[in-house]
Amino acid sequence: MYLVHLITDTDNWEFLQNRFAEFRKNPKIICSSLPVISNTKESDKAELIKKWWREIELQSIEQALYYNHVIHTDITDCYGAIYTHSISWAIHTKKTAKEKRGPILSAPAF
Repeated sequence: MYLVHLITDTDNWEFLQNRFAEFRKNPKIICSSLPVISNTKESDKAELIKKWWREIELQSIEQALYYNHVIHTDITDCYGAIYTHSISWAIHTKKTAKEKRGPILSAPAF
């Protein structure tokens, strides 16, 4: 619960939104699992499947013309095994996170 409060603090939330906007600018990073809302007669699930098909399956075939190997990653259920410091590396960059290493702010009183 503390983590949710920390992340959703106005300044922290704005920082995270900006960081993810930077990630979206990188054409090498594709997130095909974000939920979608259908704007057609199709169900949301059908639209999500079609989106995944376009972004993963068709792109894999297209890229096969140029590359010999493809790597698909799926981070489902990774949180029990992920190194927690890698989260701060991703959010702040590895260099900055290492320079500003220290304890988390004290937990707020609820």
